[in-house]
Amino acid sequence: MMGFSCLAALQGAILLIAAKRSDQISSELAQHDFDTDVQAKELLERLTSNFEALSAQHEALHQQIAKINEQLTGETSQQASTLGQ
Repeated sequence: MMGFSCLAALQGAILLIAAKRSDQISSELAQHDFDTDVQAKELLERLTSNFEALSAQHEALHQQIAKINEQLTGETSQQASTLGQ
């Protein structure tokens, strides 16, 4: 009988150690997931900011091109009317 109770005590201790180790691994995995999520969020925020800046630059360039086209069209019209006289 004494052997069974010693065996049960050892098994209980081993199970507690295994459960604690499992909890530690789960905790480390959860921390890693959290850190990865934080990094992904920061990267996404930077990418969004860069995209907004590029969109603003694109719009400004589009407006400049439109003005240049208007100027060229106006100059072409003036030259055509001068040549036609």
